[in-house]
Amino acid sequence: MVSLTFINPLDQPTGRRRLLAELIDGIQDKQFSRFRLIVAYAKSGPLLRMQSVIEARCAKGLKIEAILGIDQQGTSAQALTFALQHFENVYVTREPNLTFHPKMYAFDGSGSARLFIGSNNLTVGGTETNFETTVRVDIALPKDAATFQLFTDGWKELLPASCLATKPLNASLLSDYVRDGRGHECY
Repeated sequence: MVSLTFINPLDQPTGRRRLLAELIDGIQDKQFSRFRLIVAYAKSGPLLRMQSVIEARCAKGLKIEAILGIDQQGTSAQALTFALQHFENVYVTREPNLTFHPKMYAFDGSGSARLFIGSNNLTVGGTETNFETTVRVDIALPKDAATFQLFTDGWKELLPASCLATKPLNASLLSDYVRDGRGHECY
């Protein structure tokens, strides 16, 4: 069964409910074996706040993958470095004259999936303090696999095999990104 809940705009600034806590819960939840995220901007703050749970769960088999936008210097070199060190696969996306702007977080395992779709970038503001809105979608698998497949299809469309704007991140590409400082020469 699919169920929806919301993080409302006043929840994060007032501390009632924050995406960061939801992400930590998802990472720690043993029913999930994979965590995929697609964000326009990523900074090291939330990643460092989640580091110990990421390391603990990855040591026990959690697979983390990310597609990160590198437009407008919104993603930091520190976040890219963290992702390379801790995630199984990391991709960067940038298309000149367009803005990569999605914000989706997905956990899945054999019996369930959980999506967060909203306005939250992977930044301190986006995950803790900004006025943001997010829909949490809990999905029973395999019963409602068709619903989760909508996310999976979108994920696959953004991978390098289908999207020329997306490149796999590696140390050399990261070095180019740091040297360039603008992000657009990193591939």
